Amino acid sequence: MEEYIKNLLEQVRFEKAHKAIGDEIRAHIEDQAEANISVGMDKETAEKKAVADMGDPVGAGIELDKVHRPQIAWELVLATIGVGLIGAVIQIFIINDTPMLYYAKQMGYISVDSLNGYSFILSTVVGIVIMLSVYLLDYTTFSKCSSVIATIFIIVYLISYLPLKLYWFIKAAGTGMDLRYSDYPQFFLFLGEIGLQIRIYNGMLLWIPLYAGIIYKYRGQGYKALFKSLLWMLLPLMHSVGTGDFVVNYVTIAGSMLIQLSVAIKKGWIKVRKAPVLTTIWSVFVVSQALNIRSEFAKSINISVHMPWDKTGIMKKLVDSMYLFGGSLYKGWGDVHIPANSFVPDPDGAFVLTYISTTWGAAAGVAVSIIVIGLIVCGLVAMSRCKNQLGCVMGMGCIAWLAANAIINILGSFGILPYNCSRATFLPFISSSAMSIYSYVALGILLSIYKYKNAYAEHVDISLRAGLGYFRR
Repeated sequence: MEEYIKNLLEQVRFEKAHKAIGDEIRAHIEDQAEANISVGMDKETAEKKAVADMGDPVGAGIELDKVHRPQIAWELVLATIGVGLIGAVIQIFIINDTPMLYYAKQMGYISVDSLNGYSFILSTVVGIVIMLSVYLLDYTTFSKCSSVIATIFIIVYLISYLPLKLYWFIKAAGTGMDLRYSDYPQFFLFLGEIGLQIRIYNGMLLWIPLYAGIIYKYRGQGYKALFKSLLWMLLPLMHSVGTGDFVVNYVTIAGSMLIQLSVAIKKGWIKVRKAPVLTTIWSVFVVSQALNIRSEFAKSINISVHMPWDKTGIMKKLVDSMYLFGGSLYKGWGDVHIPANSFVPDPDGAFVLTYISTTWGAAAGVAVSIIVIGLIVCGLVAMSRCKNQLGCVMGMGCIAWLAANAIINILGSFGILPYNCSRATFLPFISSSAMSIYSYVALGILLSIYKYKNAYAEHVDISLRAGLGYFRR
């Protein structure tokens, strides 16, 4: 039997698939041998007969080589490029929309950088290159170092964040006064700039794929592992407090991680009572974050009372102004006829969908929404074909984050959710946003998972000392 398997595997060029194929063939031969023994054959004869029934090992190996070679979801890649082109066309149109820019400038309401459309094209090209580069990586190899990378991230983040908070507490806490930028020591400002860059460019989004590898290493453990898994979620949850409108950004990250943990519990990675545990952690998460979001939005509303523009009221009037087809006029200034898209806040970023709907009609906005959601669904379908549980959970986190931002942004752009919700999100592949690049990273991870969908068994060993070894099913 082992000689047969060896000859068969020599025909399969992709070595990472050897373990999964060998286990499958071995199990099939053993099952057939047991069946032969049950009809009266001795053990040795039964095994020889089972091996003979498998056919020529060379021919079988060649056929398996066709199935188990690395693959790429070309449909997903081409769809991503297509959606990126749609986004680029929209961004170019925005910076060349002379009437919109004229009226917006006259009112001192918004300004769109004339280079935004071209920078969006550049970021789209870079994003696609990054997506294909991530595809070339092995997601299991990335997971081997997940705990180490996450620990380094926490250390860097805390070093850049805590000193400023501690200095403020010592100097200003309880005095009713706040410190100015110039009041901080230069070294503290340097550390703060590092933390600011992490927040601006949303480095915390890497927490989602890292988290899958972290909780996978707890496989087979019980409530202690559950406690440790929840502790890893504290960083985005803690940062969601006191971030104003952008609380939604960090809640989507934490929520995506919780979805990963839930899937892991359902798959039996962590040995706990599934229904009570899942009900408890989701109830605590939903209630606590609902109160947190409400509190942060209340602060924003109190501040906005003193601002010259009521964004929530404007969004309602913009939605009321939309036609099904064609551009709309703003219904809020009596008989004054001004294009409604001139009043759209952040038209190339968070509210690009509102701009589309007020410029070409609500039907165009709905069409773009369907295209983006369709691309995310394509990613979900590609990921669902993976039998490896680690890949499934990692991919589920990436999909959840993309879907959460898309859905919240779409609902906010059409006035169904408050202005503050949509402002903290973006429309993947369409909005000009610092987070857009991570859309391509997420799809790159999904492509990597799809690439190895026929290579890895249900479980793999991702311990640092194990190299590329595998667990048997």
